[in-house]
This record gives sequence, C-alpha cells and structure tokens, in this order.
Amino acid sequence: MNKTRALFESLLFVFIALLIQRMSYYSYSFYVFEKVKSGEIIVSIAGSTIQEQAIKYINETAIFYIIIGWLIAIALVVFTIKVSKQPLLDQLGHRPRFVNIFLAIIIGIGTVFLTYAIVHLSAEFFNVSYDSDTIIYYDSIWITIVALGLIIPFIEEFFFRGLILNNLSNLNSFLLIILIQSLFFSISHFNLYQAIYLIPLGFVAGYSVLKTRSFWIAVIIHLVFNGINLYMTLFNQYEYQFGQLLILFVLGMVLIVFGIDKLQGKKTRRKDVRRLPGVKSDSTNL
Repeated sequence: MNKTRALFESLLFVFIALLIQRMSYYSYSFYVFEKVKSGEIIVSIAGSTIQEQAIKYINETAIFYIIIGWLIAIALVVFTIKVSKQPLLDQLGHRPRFVNIFLAIIIGIGTVFLTYAIVHLSAEFFNVSYDSDTIIYYDSIWITIVALGLIIPFIEEFFFRGLILNNLSNLNSFLLIILIQSLFFSISHFNLYQAIYLIPLGFVAGYSVLKTRSFWIAVIIHLVFNGINLYMTLFNQYEYQFGQLLILFVLGMVLIVFGIDKLQGKKTRRKDVRRLPGVKSDSTNL
C-alpha cells in the first residue's frame, strides 16, 4: 500500500466515524424531542420550553448515542478493511509486557498532570472559562464511571491507536504518523477547547504505541487519564494556584518522558515484511 492510499483511507475512516457520530446525535435528538413533546420523558426545568428540556436530557444521556455511534463506525471500518483484505492490527496488536503496563500507568498519570496544567493555565492567560462538566447517564455516577472510564477509552483507542495508526504506519514517518492521528483524535470530539488536552493525549498515546507496537498501552494510558479526570471532576473541587499548576506541568512532563523512555519495544524479525517507523535493524527494540 502506498503512502497516498494509506493517508486517504485513514481520512476516509475518520470521516465515516465523524459522520456516524453526527447521525447518531441527530437521530437521538429527534427521538428525545418527540418523547419530551409527548410527555413520555419528563425533565423538570421551571419555565422551560420543550426544546430546552430535550437539550438537557440529551446532554445528560449523551453517553448512550456516543457509544452506539462509535460501535457502528468501528463495525463499518472493520468491514471495509476486511473486504479490501487488509490487516487490522498486524503491527500494533502485540500483548503488552508487564513492565510496559506499569510504565503506561505512570505515563497516564503524567498526562493528566500535564493536560490539567495546560488547560487551566491557558484558561487563566486567555481569560477563557473552563467547563469541566461531566456527562452523567441517567444521573448515575457508576454508569458514568463505567462508560467514560472504561468503555469509551477502549473504543477510541481501538479506533485511533489501533485501526487508524496501523493504517498510517505505511507513511514511514514517525513524527507525521503521531501528529496526524493526534489531530484526527482531537477533531473527533467536535470541541475546539477540548483539543487543548486531547492533542497531547493523542501524541503521547500514539508515540507509546509506535514504540511498543501494542495499542493496549494506549488503552491503559487512556483508562488512567479518564479515570483520574473523572475523579477530579466529580469529587475534587480544589482550585490550584498558578505556582501549583506550574509544578503539575513540570511533574507531568517528567513522568511522561521517564515512562516513554523506559518503555520496552517489540523485537523485530527478518520475516516481518512490514515495519513501523523507528525500527533500525533486526532483533533491535524500537
């Protein structure tokens, strides 16, 4: 597969995912609006219109259509890859080593510190209000934790650091692959402000996957990232000062650099026909 085709197919896969996400949103919005209008769904907001009640309910139950949309998108992309007789995760589906699992946890914690500092420092310097509201599914914290802390991280990592990154590996440019998939990952959330912390997360996760050749490393990083952020949003209302944010920024960078540097790569063999960028020679770790 040539580089142009790899890039085009990756763009097509992301477009399919974004299109299905929008279709899921509008379909669900129409369904909720009709249910609120008929009185089957009751949302208590004093003096509110039917549209305002529907919007509130949609926001509170957004996890539902987000997960459904991703599952449909992944099914279509996997089907497309299978029909074209291309490998799904031939380069990135290796089992993670135990030491890499431990390092991925460290990297995930560091990414939380780094992105938290970046988001709040940027909000302070550019006078932008930071909205940290968490989506709650039927007002259930536990369903929120399972969905946002476990299900969605796995789905997103399988798509971006699995299917997309595996396809982009044909570009043979380490930095370009990481940048492109990070950009795809950030725009998939339809929120420009979220890109402030999603691009660093995508960059760190992508780099870790290319080095270890296991998308499971990115899953662990993302699980830790979402888990800690959920805790901070739901239970920790502490406001950090400027100096504390700088410390978090530096600490986050140290943990990320340390973790990535110590990650152990997958050894390559002569019979491996395709190679990811960064592989220097046979029997050499990435």
